Amino acid sequence: VLEVIRDNFRKNLSIPELAESLSMTQRKFGDIFKEVLTVTPQTYIIKMRIHYACVDLMKTKKALKEIAEDVGFYDHSTFIRQFTKHMGMLPTKYRKMHKKN
Repeated sequence: VLEVIRDNFRKNLSIPELAESLSMTQRKFGDIFKEVLTVTPQTYIIKMRIHYACVDLMKTKKALKEIAEDVGFYDHSTFIRQFTKHMGMLPTKYRKMHKKN
């Protein structure tokens, strides 16, 4: 399942389908996933998207909207909200901070 997530995190992954692929209920899958990785499957996917967004922010001059779409967020505002929640700062601040270094 981690390989499936890694290879498809940019797409709209279905947690029920991931659970079904392992012949598990969604609840059992979520419980085991969280026990092993300490986060829910959905949070794991979001963190992976944010990780790749960070790489783009540091290494490219792409617009935030383009980065959001490239890493699989529904829209620009969802990306900014999730990025700020998980990184503690706006994506623009993150980019500026890493351009100086």
